[in-house]
Amino acid sequence: MSVFYQALYQPFQPTLSQQGLEQHGLSLQLAKPCKPLNQVVYRYLQISIKQASPYPVMPDGTQALYFSKEGVLLGGAFDHVQTMQLMAPGDYFGIWFYPAGLRHFSKFDLAEIQNQFIDESFIANLRLSSLQQQLYQEQAFIKRIAICEAHLLSQFSLIKVTKFDHALSLALQNRGNARVQSLSEQVGWSSRHLNRMFLQHTGLSTKSFSQIIRLQSACKALALNAQKSVDIALDSGYFDQAHFIHSVKKHLGQSA
Repeated sequence: MSVFYQALYQPFQPTLSQQGLEQHGLSLQLAKPCKPLNQVVYRYLQISIKQASPYPVMPDGTQALYFSKEGVLLGGAFDHVQTMQLMAPGDYFGIWFYPAGLRHFSKFDLAEIQNQFIDESFIANLRLSSLQQQLYQEQAFIKRIAICEAHLLSQFSLIKVTKFDHALSLALQNRGNARVQSLSEQVGWSSRHLNRMFLQHTGLSTKSFSQIIRLQSACKALALNAQKSVDIALDSGYFDQAHFIHSVKKHLGQSA
């Protein structure tokens, strides 16, 4: 039995929208992973730049590995916008995981790297330095994907579905609007234990993760629809527009 998060959640990054790419001078290639990696990896991506550029990352509950000619960075779970500075012209390759996807490759506590970009030494068993060298011996995106998939499949371990997977799927299905107490009751764990599991596997508390998923839903709707922000806020589960504005300022550092 497995949980297919691709049917439950599609993370949204404004920087990777057409408007965001043009604003920051980026070009983008995206590709889906093969089976069974498509249960835990959302996308492979490659960003190309001609001059130094900021790369803002909106909190979305996911993690990512970022490869460049200089090395590898792991982006932990964020509860507010983090900005990477892409300094050297060229290609930046990435592996974008679904929430909690990294636990299928290595056992570590994501709570230790909240709101950080850290180097590959944190998960040395994945041999990311070797992978980075192989990736940058090739120029074509498709060839880099093939190298990456072979490496990930050699490390991949399909974990039996647990109560945590159930809770995570419920949070995603409800677009972040399920209360912590309700989630804990539905999976048969205490709220405290559920919180520990969310911190370990997503890097965020149950409440923070839910808040970010709800904000994702609203921001994606704002980008794709002509509805008024107040209608989208209410449809996304906010009490009113003021509640939505507060969330945007808290997690994105800007006005709605």
